[in-house]
Parts: sequence; structure tokens; C-alpha cells
Amino acid sequence: MVDVSSEEECDGGDLNDATCESLGYHGGLLACDSQCRLVLNDCILEGQCGDGTVQIGYGEACDGTNIMGNTCQTLGYYGGILTCDSQCRYLLDDCVSIGQCGDGMIQSEYGETCDGTDLDGSTCIVLGYNSGTLACSSQCSLDTSLCRRNYLAITAGAYHGCAIQFGGYLWCWGENSSGSLGLADNVSRNVPTQVGTANQWDKVSAGNAYTCAIKSDRSLWCWGENAYGQTGIGNYTNTNFPIQVGADTDWALLSSGQVHTCGRRTNGTLWCWGRNVHGQLGTGNTTIRSSPIQVGADTDWAQVSAGNEVTCGVKTGGSLWCWGRNNYGQLGVGESPDQLVPIQVGTDMNWATVSAGNVHVCALRTTGTLWCWGHNGYGQLGLGDNTNRDLPVQVGAFSNCSHVSARNNHTCAVQSTGNLWCWGENSSGQLGTGDTTTSYVPLQVGTVNQWDKASAGSLHTCAMRSDGSLWCWGQNTYGQLGTGDNIPTHIPVQLH
Repeated sequence: MVDVSSEEECDGGDLNDATCESLGYHGGLLACDSQCRLVLNDCILEGQCGDGTVQIGYGEACDGTNIMGNTCQTLGYYGGILTCDSQCRYLLDDCVSIGQCGDGMIQSEYGETCDGTDLDGSTCIVLGYNSGTLACSSQCSLDTSLCRRNYLAITAGAYHGCAIQFGGYLWCWGENSSGSLGLADNVSRNVPTQVGTANQWDKVSAGNAYTCAIKSDRSLWCWGENAYGQTGIGNYTNTNFPIQVGADTDWALLSSGQVHTCGRRTNGTLWCWGRNVHGQLGTGNTTIRSSPIQVGADTDWAQVSAGNEVTCGVKTGGSLWCWGRNNYGQLGVGESPDQLVPIQVGTDMNWATVSAGNVHVCALRTTGTLWCWGHNGYGQLGLGDNTNRDLPVQVGAFSNCSHVSARNNHTCAVQSTGNLWCWGENSSGQLGTGDTTTSYVPLQVGTVNQWDKASAGSLHTCAMRSDGSLWCWGQNTYGQLGTGDNIPTHIPVQLH
């Protein structure tokens, strides 16, 4: 029995209701020695708050001056002095006064652009997108992954692409060694990057390694590779930023080919420039031109398409004309030598639009039927074989096509129902059908029927849906898909 008056702490097995825990230790077995004093050895082994040793297993975060090497910064705060309280817990008051990501307050001085639901007044629209939901990331930076730019026009070059956003902003991406992106440098991009700050762009066309575009004031601008004068700026020097082509402000539309360009003016005249070894400029000779030169004297041109060494155009009356090289029958006029001036394709007067590829051509009639001719080694004519044709041949039973794009060795077409079809070479998945199998017949791209336009590149394709969203697929070595990486894909992937 414990005699407290004699200053006994315990007596034998009587510990006077004391335990290691009641004495402030985390655990252990309390005992009594022969002098009736408590034996704390086992308690001390378990430890207690205040012994200078951090017992993490018992919930201590610190002990005295021992704060386990942590600081306010290691705990996620931007600054402050970390201390330990009497319960061996971190005293965070000074840390909290400085702040951290996640406290609901934007510390812009530490690089935060948002915090939680506080987006500092930003929205997708404010940031230049057309739609979508802006969020804040766990790092307190604005997350635009759900924001969307809606586009008016899309064009795929050989290894780069450009698009015009609603509002007139121009964006380009992909290979840029010749300055084809117009960003004043030669660094390739794998995401759409805005060309300057102007919002006056109306039309754009990407060639092999160069680009041309028309502004809303009808001025014409080109940039990129210029070894053959294909930018039309009067010399043969590459430029990595837009330069105006002449001073005229009456350009209505244009088409950039492999290394030559053609455009129509508002008065219906047609002009071409660039490489001309096979007469693809339509000027009656094979002289290279570094500035636009008029094709004949006609003033009734409605549409034009520049391919590799061939050019085709449609006149307002519905007649179809082609000129340039004819080694694979790509002029569509049967066996004939190269043509240095436009020659009419047949006598039909119901052609609506034409697209010249590498060495093949496809065109739509006003009835919505699709016709192709020229080289067919990869089935790019869509006729079920790989036999070349030197006259237009109807592709399947399509009767409601609204858009067609022929480029390297593949072709894509959009129906008025919104269905997208592609065919030809598929070595890089440029058909968008989920594999790399070449197809001699049109294959539908997915099951979505919301497609509006498509643009075939060299080994990739980009297309726009009716909601203005932009999608690309195929080869991505140079970031030409604009998806933020260089990973190829065999199915459409949306750009944001």
C-alpha cells in the first residue's frame, strides 16, 4: 500500500493508479523499485513529447527544436518560420500568413494565376478561346484543357498546318525549319501558336514548306520556303514572318501547292507564281516567277487549286481547266504532253470545285458526284484498283459530296450529310481509320457525321467539324498534328 506521507510513489504492485501514459509517455510498462519509486525505464524507451526525439508512430510531427528538417516551404507554403508547439505539432501560424496554393487566395507574387475556384476573372473567352470551361490546376495555374478554339478554316501543308479561328486569329503548328509557321523564328511547334497578334485573317493555304494567307482587307501575305519564288514577294529568300505580296488589296482566294502558288482576284482574274518547269503557272512558258503573273486574260475564274506540278481551276460557267505536267494523266485530258496554258477538261459545264494533289486530281460536280484522275499507285483515286487514269472517272456512287482534298498520295472527301471518307496511302495512319492499311476505296472515318471540311497533308490529315472543332491524325514527327506531342495517331484527335 502506497504511503504518500512517506513520499512513496508506489509500493510493490501498487502503482497508485499511475501508468506510463498518465505520466506523459507514449507507452511502456511502469514498475516499482525497492525504494518505492516508480521505474520509468520502459516508459522512456517509448518516448514522450518533449524528449527531443520525434516519435512519428505516436503522431508527433516535431519535438522541441527538432522539426525533422522541414520548413514552411517543404510543407507547401511559400515562406514563413516553422516551429513546434508543446504538443509536438507544427506551429503553422507564420507559414499560413505567407500562404500556399490551395488556400483559396491568389498569391500572384509566387506565380499563382488562380486558386481553387478563384480564377481572377479569367474565362476561356477572356483567354482567346471561343468556348469551354476554365479550371484551376493543383499547381494554382489556369487549366485550359477544356477550353476550345472554334475554327473557320483549316489547311494542312506537307509537315505543318494552319487554321483561322473565329474572330480572325491565325494559328500555325508543325515543321518550321524554313519559317513556314510565320512566327519570326525557325523553331517547330507541336501546338497551335498564334501568328502575330492581328485578328484580320480571312483565308489561309499551306504549301510544302511555306504558307500564304489573305487578310480581311484583301491583302495577300506569304512566308516560309522561297527557293522558287513561291511566296511571291519578288525574291528567292526564305522569310519566317508574313510579308505582303505586292500592294494590291483585291485578292479573293488562293491555293499553295508544292512550290508554286495561284490566287484569284475579286475581278475574276487568275494569277500564279513560283516554280514553272512544267508550265504549272499557265503562262505559256516555263519561266520561274517570284511575283504574281496573270494567267491569260480571262476574268471568269471561280476557283483554283495548285498541286505539285499541276494546277486546275474552275470557271464561273462550270468548266474545268488544268495545266502543267501530265506524266500520269493528271491533267485529265487523255494522253498529251505537258500543257503550258490552261486546257479544258472535257466539255461538261457542271464542275463545282477541284483539288490538285501530288500527281492526281479530284473534283466535284454540282450534282455532288466525285471524280478523280491521274496517278493511282496507292489507290488515291478511290476506284478500287491502282491503275492510273488520264480522264476523270467517277468515284463510287457518291452523290452528295460537298468538299474534297487531294494532297500527296491520299484523298479525303466530306459529304453534305457530314460523313468523312478517306482513301489511298495509309503508311502513317493518314486515313484516320485506326490502322495503317492502304485502301483503294473510300473508307469512312469513324461514325461521326459532323464533319465540314478536310485538308490532306503529306502523311497526315486535319479536318474541321461543323461545331468549329479541329481534329488531326497521321504522322506527327514534326508536331504537325498540333496535339502537344510528337506521337502519331491513326484516329482523329482534337486540338484545343
